[in-house]
Amino acid sequence: MLTCSTPNLAVNRQCRSPTCTSSMQIRWDTRLHALPTQRAEPLADTEAANNAGTGSLALFERALEGKSFMCTECGKCCSGKGEVWINDEEAQALSSGLGFISVEAFRKECCKPYDKHEGWWLLKNRPGTETCIFLDGKLCSVHNTRPSQCRTYPWWPELMEKTSWDQEKAQICEGFDHPDAPPLDVHSAALQLKQATRDTQLQMLSVKDKT
Repeated sequence: MLTCSTPNLAVNRQCRSPTCTSSMQIRWDTRLHALPTQRAEPLADTEAANNAGTGSLALFERALEGKSFMCTECGKCCSGKGEVWINDEEAQALSSGLGFISVEAFRKECCKPYDKHEGWWLLKNRPGTETCIFLDGKLCSVHNTRPSQCRTYPWWPELMEKTSWDQEKAQICEGFDHPDAPPLDVHSAALQLKQATRDTQLQMLSVKDKT
C-alpha cells in the first residue's frame, strides 16, 4: 500500500488536496495535499486558538462569507501533483503514532531528502504516483495525527479568493459549496484559516539562505 514499512500504518483516515494556481497564491506554487472536514476543528493547542478573540478573527470570518463545505471522502484532494509539508512537531507526532523508533527513522522512510525550508519536511508520495504516501484507498492512514496543512483544508488563504475557490471546486473537490453541506461553523473555520495563514508565513520565513 504505502512505502512506510511500519506494521500499524494503515489504521486511520484522511484526504489530501491541490491548491489553485491563481495570483492569490501565497503559500507555495505547487499543489498541496490535505484533509477536508466539514465542521472546522478548533486547533485548541495552537496560538491561533488560544489568542484569537472575536475582533482578531473578524477578517478571517469575512473571508468565509458565502462558502460551505462537506467532505465526500472522494480522495481527490489527496492525489495529483502536490506537496505536504510538516514541521518538526508534526514529524514527531507522526513518528510516534506510526511506531518508528525515532523521528530520524521516520523522516528517512517517509520524507523526501529536501531541506529548502529549515524545520520543515516534505512528505513522500506513494512510489510511482502523485498520491500522498499516507492515502489508503480513498482514506488517510494517519488521520489522528495529520498535519496542520491537512487539518485546515479547505480553509487556506490562497483559496479564499472567489476565483480560486471556484477553480478548486470545479477541478478538484466536489465538497466545496456542496448542496448537502450543513451550515458552516464560521468561528471554527476562521480559526483554521488563521492557523493556515500563520503556517504559510512561518514556512515562507524559513527558506534557507543558500548564498
